[in-house]
Amino acid sequence: MSEPVLLVEVTDGVARVTLNRPEVRNALNKALLRELEAALRRLEDDAGARVVVLRGAGDRAFCAGADLRRVGDRGTTLEARESFGGLARILEHMARMRTPVIAQVHGYALAAAVWPREPTSWWPQTTRCSDCRRSRSASCP
Repeated sequence: MSEPVLLVEVTDGVARVTLNRPEVRNALNKALLRELEAALRRLEDDAGARVVVLRGAGDRAFCAGADLRRVGDRGTTLEARESFGGLARILEHMARMRTPVIAQVHGYALAAAVWPREPTSWWPQTTRCSDCRRSRSASCP
């Protein structure tokens, strides 16, 4: 039997939710997204969970973002978008939860794993120059 992709334990008011795919740096696949969404909904209704700590298994990464290994198997662009539509729901749900959610980040935290709910002044709003590959500046063509 394979390991579960998400581990959940509640002890002394703290719910520890662990992304459990360390072999792929906890990359988000359809199964993990589905389980994470269900777990967060359950924990919000659990009076024993006063805070949720979201973390990644292993020592290399909190989360590497979307699992791109099978990106070609997702069919059309619309099908690919729908396969990760759960991530947007999860991020919106976490932002609105009555139970606080804390990310225990270590190692890599890429793509949506670090995306804020709404861009703020501290979030870098840079684009890359297609010619020099550096951050775009006034001197770029």
